[in-house]
Amino acid sequence: PWKSPDFINGVAEMIRTIGKSVLVLNDAVEQHYRKEKVPKIAMFDQASVVKRRLNVAFPNYPIKAALEIKDRSKKGGFSLKGPSKEEKSKDGQLYLFAAIPSSDAFAKTLEAINRSGAGIAGYCLLPIESADLVKQLADKLSKQKRVKGGAVWSVLIGQHHGGGLRQIVTKNGELALTRITPIILPEEGDAAGWCADVVQEFQATLTYLSRFGYSPEDGLNVMMIGNTDLGGQIENMINTPCNYYSLTATQAAHHLGINLGRDASDHYVDPLHAAWAGRKPVPFLQLKSKEMDKVSQPRRIATAAMLILSLGLGGVGFFASTEAQALYAASRNYEVAQEQRKKIEDIYQEEIQRKDKMGIDVKLIQGSISIFDGVNKDKVDPLPILRAVADELRTLRIDGFDFNNPGGDFVPNPNDPAAVKPPRDFTMILKFSYAGTTKPQDGNAELKEFTDRLTPKLPGYVVTISKKLQEMSYLGAMTEETGLTAESRKSTDRFQAEVMIKKAPPAVVTP
Repeated sequence: PWKSPDFINGVAEMIRTIGKSVLVLNDAVEQHYRKEKVPKIAMFDQASVVKRRLNVAFPNYPIKAALEIKDRSKKGGFSLKGPSKEEKSKDGQLYLFAAIPSSDAFAKTLEAINRSGAGIAGYCLLPIESADLVKQLADKLSKQKRVKGGAVWSVLIGQHHGGGLRQIVTKNGELALTRITPIILPEEGDAAGWCADVVQEFQATLTYLSRFGYSPEDGLNVMMIGNTDLGGQIENMINTPCNYYSLTATQAAHHLGINLGRDASDHYVDPLHAAWAGRKPVPFLQLKSKEMDKVSQPRRIATAAMLILSLGLGGVGFFASTEAQALYAASRNYEVAQEQRKKIEDIYQEEIQRKDKMGIDVKLIQGSISIFDGVNKDKVDPLPILRAVADELRTLRIDGFDFNNPGGDFVPNPNDPAAVKPPRDFTMILKFSYAGTTKPQDGNAELKEFTDRLTPKLPGYVVTISKKLQEMSYLGAMTEETGLTAESRKSTDRFQAEVMIKKAPPAVVTP
């Protein structure tokens, strides 16, 4: 479910388990199509002109693409109803512009793919990719029933898991119209009510088709995907002359040579669309957006690098003998270098002995430099900490502070010689004083607010009140200072308080 709190991680794990590439089919209600004629210009400028026209057509939709509409007789041709005689003029080329809005489902889908590590094979619109499915299924069913004379119009009706009833209409095998409308699921209501809703939506589709020149004399194929008993009831409720076919999703897949798997439902048709689109080497129309480029571009670069590396493996055999000879030469050079190093070390030791006779202790100088470097590396600059303290003091005033950086010897881990040396520990004490007439609980509360403000400004440090104005917790009954005890305190008397800042201890991970 889209609203599942663990949707992204769950889908990412599915993708990671099943495959390395994902084709996304958008079947949302809001899909926008528009035909545009682009003037014929130089081939190198055609793409940029189409892109500009597409941005003008859909300025508020970030996910969009353009598809050239060709004659069906041309190889690779795709048409939205097919170009008319007027549209076939030589002064321009027809394009289908398509766009969809950005949505929460789109963002969740991309994030799931990104976390899975898979690539994006394409982001497509389901009606466009399934137009040829409708044509091929209608042709096979017509041949099976030996229907004379091919019908001009074909309608595929099927319900998806989300509850939408998708209708895809083709004219002479080309996409003419598509509609998706929400209806109840069969298990959520009575079968008769579901069938009535389907027939009502089908009649509404025929009303739309009349605007595209639909006539009952053209011939109409109606393919209803769903449970067989429901399909039979719908056939009795349709009054429009047509070649009616009722079949389950599994039966339709069998006609198309697709295997939906054992867990596929016979009623819902969206797995059929997904399997059909997944068989295509290249989708008809791939939508583009900046968000998709951020996810797919690193994968494309990695794929190209893998291809280059694979091609490079062909030259390994050619260079093997050369590398072997180079390795032998390098081993000989290593032996010579070792001999030269020994000679240099002998000269170095002789020079140290000569300096010792002159009263110069070279080892002492080297040790002093090493100690200086170590101290300089481990020093702590308190200014950033004091700057954060100054920003959060407000009405408070510091009487003084102590800063201590004890350091400590580092004991390496014998099981991990490459262990990283931990940072030096240190402690800073901020000292405060309050007048004797101040109520201790008020002063303690002010210090508590100060530490709460300071803690987020010093990540990696612990800020605590190490000394309060006066301990306010007692065993037994609580009393309040009154009378002579309270009056005996003078304004010249001082309460002393301290706030301690120290490095946070390292996190302990229990295996």
